[in-house]
Amino acid sequence: MQAHLALPSSKSAVLVKITRPDGEIFGFTQHDRRIVYNNVTYLTGDESADLSDLEHTSNLDVDNAEVSGALNDTILEDPVEAGLWSASRIDIYRVNWSDLALGHEVLGSGELGEVKHDGRRYNVEFMGRTHKLGRIVTRAYLPSCDADLGDARCGVDRDALALNGTVASTTSARQFTDAGSIAVASDYFTYGKVRWLTGANIN
Repeated sequence: MQAHLALPSSKSAVLVKITRPDGEIFGFTQHDRRIVYNNVTYLTGDESADLSDLEHTSNLDVDNAEVSGALNDTILEDPVEAGLWSASRIDIYRVNWSDLALGHEVLGSGELGEVKHDGRRYNVEFMGRTHKLGRIVTRAYLPSCDADLGDARCGVDRDALALNGTVASTTSARQFTDAGSIAVASDYFTYGKVRWLTGANIN
């Protein structure tokens, strides 16, 4: 990396490699000539995409920029319309175009968001690796179950667990004594529900 940091700007070129979900690989560069690097041909901005926004943020914190350009033989309308470019992986490198044997410096990586077009030009958002941190990829897990007893997510047959009883006395607004002798474990009714069948509290 030190070799790349020491490069004069006139020898530096930014490469953008896009790998579509179907495995097709495309290369773009802001350099004024095509660059062939690691068996990928990187087309110039005139041939492919306007990388100015990516250039302005080309450092180790590349994130959430936009790429735009004209629809052409490389970026065709039909694949864009079919969504083949959406969710493509994107890798951004810096190379010494005059000595590619030096390798590359990784500037950033991420994926493409939704690709939009108006029939002549396309516009797509580049989303860096940090955008995935905001995604909801699964349900949140809590120390206790957040489902309601007996609902579809719970899956418990509440009727099979129900027991009927009669209130004999009350000790507070929230506590009462059953008149029967229901033989269950002390925590059997924990997280359960009380349904009043008769009386002022019927529900």
